[in-house]
Amino acid sequence: MGERKRKIGFITVLLLLVNSFLWLLLLFAYLSYYVNPSDVSYLAFAGIAYPYILLANLIFVIYWVIFRFKFALVPLFFILIGWNHIERLYQFSGSDDEALSPDSFSVMSYNMQNFLKINTASTKYITDFTNQENIISFLQNNKTDIYCLQEMLNDRLDEADFLKEMGNLLGCPYYHYKNYYIRKTKTIDAIAIFSKYRIISSGDIQYDKKSIAIYADVIKNTDTIRIYNLHLASIHFKQEDIDFWKEIQNNQEKYDQEALKSGSLKLFGKMNAAYIKRGFQVDLITEHMDESPHPIILCGDFNDTPLSYTYRKLANSLQDTFVEAGKGFGSTYAGEHLPNYRIDFILCDPEFKVERYTRHEVSFSDHFPISCSIY
Repeated sequence: MGERKRKIGFITVLLLLVNSFLWLLLLFAYLSYYVNPSDVSYLAFAGIAYPYILLANLIFVIYWVIFRFKFALVPLFFILIGWNHIERLYQFSGSDDEALSPDSFSVMSYNMQNFLKINTASTKYITDFTNQENIISFLQNNKTDIYCLQEMLNDRLDEADFLKEMGNLLGCPYYHYKNYYIRKTKTIDAIAIFSKYRIISSGDIQYDKKSIAIYADVIKNTDTIRIYNLHLASIHFKQEDIDFWKEIQNNQEKYDQEALKSGSLKLFGKMNAAYIKRGFQVDLITEHMDESPHPIILCGDFNDTPLSYTYRKLANSLQDTFVEAGKGFGSTYAGEHLPNYRIDFILCDPEFKVERYTRHEVSFSDHFPISCSIY
């Protein structure tokens, strides 16, 4: 009997140690929301792992409730102090209003992955443009008043003709775009805003000689609204990185200790560099937003999750349309080599009322398009 008690005691202590480590990770995840990764980057890794850390702590709460009730109070406490993060992760009930306000207008954000579902800077050796046709057809069938598009690539048609034709197809004749980098040829590899409403001024924000955001002031009735479209630093995984990630998920024993360590450090290094870049980028953008004379709608591919410094800074004085009217997990990343997180957002000034939020489940890109109706 004594031997059995000692065994139970050892297991309980071991589980307590594991659980203590997990709620400590939960604290690190919460800290990642406040700490700029350009100052302390390792906290950002806890932030991106938050859903899994949260799930592990929830499992422990259930276990302790069944076997050692009083031990459930500590992990439960740490889960509850971060409760506001859960609503950004999952919405239990969205807005199902069929009737929209007569004053409402719609906004869409979509990373189109170059129209082609591949990462390329040129269509020189591409002959099949079916995916581009599918994307344009989808956009036409989901008429929106303002489109914020990322990774818009065209090097086959004349620059002006392409933009005019695209605007006509979308029913949005006013547009503003900026190539990510200065290009010698008249080609488009850009962030773009297409609007049904007249654009009266526009510009862009650059970081390290790359355009990371554009903005356009549009006139709706007698109101002026500033639209921002962002595309923040991505990880830039190469095919070899993706292959390695898939292999360690499915066939880890293929690698010896040294190869596993080397490959993992390379992946973490790229992620770390992206976190640090986004820290600098988001500070630039928020400084610009603070000077806006008009109410703001901010869209784009943040390449970061709702539990991140990036999100907190950008959403600080804005509403998250998913939180206001979305449903479920709302994940927007549709690629194969990373978890399906919500990394695309539409945020808006508190003076707007959010009526509807939609994640469009179409597989023409490595992102799902999102849209909302507001007034």
